[in-house]
Amino acid sequence: MSGVMRNQFTVDWGSLIRLTTEDITWNKLELFIVRYMLQSTVHAIWMERNRRRHNEVLTPREVLIKRLDKNMRNRFTILQREENKELAEGMAFLFGTR
Repeated sequence: MSGVMRNQFTVDWGSLIRLTTEDITWNKLELFIVRYMLQSTVHAIWMERNRRRHNEVLTPREVLIKRLDKNMRNRFTILQREENKELAEGMAFLFGTR
């Protein structure tokens, strides 16, 4: 994510919410990536929380990161198949930020 967010990368929750809701300096593709990854991350944390509450096996951090990355790539594949012109170049942009 730090590659997409560049110099605006933060781990502060309040700043992150402000960046995803109020910041208009990003183009549509960058904003989509940041918002979608935030949504996916919150969902993954919530699922991990539920696993811990129900005494299930914990997911290693590396696996969670790989799942989030795969989730983002799958979303761009779907957008390409739907021929979404504005977000179709997302996969190339995402790989370019690494």
